[in-house]
Amino acid sequence: MPLAVYIAEVMQLLELRVHPRDEVLVERDRARRWAERDGRYEVTFAAINPS
Repeated sequence: MPLAVYIAEVMQLLELRVHPRDEVLVERDRARRWAERDGRYEVTFAAINPS
């Protein structure tokens, strides 16, 4: 994710006050953030950390 795109999304979330539990979570990172809850931790971890 290009830095400028990341910064723009974070700033938009902060301006809109869309950060439940004081966690600013960009859209691109939602799958990783909720992998354990959704039962996809192992698959997600393997995708991020290829052997």
